Amino acid sequence: MKHREQGIIDKFDELTRLVARTFHASGACCLIGFDLTIQQFMVLNIVHRLSDPKMTDLSDELNVTLGNVTALVNRLIRLKYLKRLPDATDRRIVRVCLTVQGRELVKRAEDKRHEGMELMLRNLSGKEKRQLLQIMEKLAAALKKEGEINQ
Repeated sequence: MKHREQGIIDKFDELTRLVARTFHASGACCLIGFDLTIQQFMVLNIVHRLSDPKMTDLSDELNVTLGNVTALVNRLIRLKYLKRLPDATDRRIVRVCLTVQGRELVKRAEDKRHEGMELMLRNLSGKEKRQLLQIMEKLAAALKKEGEINQ
């Protein structure tokens, strides 16, 4: 690898770590006052995004065991953010859905996260924001394609 390219990779590594830490911290800030862990909140977001997923869907998305998902879901049910639903076509399947309280929490936290992202992007011009998105989309497409190759 050329020396100059190594320098670019080193700088990219440094900056992606900083951005990742910042996003992680802003995500954690969204949860202040909600008595939730980040992993519990991730479950709520996945349930919201997938719209009434099966427990196995949650396990696959989080890349954890079904037992771990069950413990997370049980806690969120006790907190009244989730509820279990029987599947409409197969009674052996249990689905998980957000309660009204769960939907409100996801919305409030999402609003806070968007406010944080606006703050992070405030020093970029409109053109720079569009360029950043184009680069991120290209990188995401390459990573997705690479992931398909490695599977």
